Amino acid sequence: MLKSNSPTTEQISPISSWQDWFDRAAQIFDDPRMKIAYYKNGQTGEPYPEEAVRLTHEDIFNKLVAYETDAVLDVGRGVGYFTKFFSSRIKTILGVDPSPHMIEAAYAMNPHGKFFVAKGDHLPFRKKSFQRIFSYGVTQYLPHERAVEAMLDEMRRLLRNPGRILVGDILEPVHQAEAKSYHKTTVKGYRW
Repeated sequence: MLKSNSPTTEQISPISSWQDWFDRAAQIFDDPRMKIAYYKNGQTGEPYPEEAVRLTHEDIFNKLVAYETDAVLDVGRGVGYFTKFFSSRIKTILGVDPSPHMIEAAYAMNPHGKFFVAKGDHLPFRKKSFQRIFSYGVTQYLPHERAVEAMLDEMRRLLRNPGRILVGDILEPVHQAEAKSYHKTTVKGYRW
């Protein structure tokens, strides 16, 4: 059942950019039609159990190999789930997202978080500010290969030595994934 304050089809204007889309997504995140990343089932729109989301973030955390004293940057922060699960394990986690509404949602979930409105190719931090930088579920929304390269250049600029950059996407929550599912091709995407 939709909330009474959900926009009707007549109230929705055309989307002009991915930032616009994510701004809208943040405003109606609890709407069952909103299927963002691995938080909701892409077929039904039903939220995955919090434990499934936690296990998926554990998987990211293990690949990131972050230590308590590391400064970690999450590029494409979204609504703040990673910070919610790991702020007790990492002293400094900062998040950026081009959508002001996603940042508002991240603060609602993490009142003591540190989030900034910024695009991946223009990150507002000094050189060599972070030991770990990651971005999950972002590159497929960038308009072209040059935008991906610009974001990676910015990440390299901010990375301390030694450091680690982790870029990826999640097809489905870890608790449901079969090993072969991570090798499927997608009809929506293309290889660069």
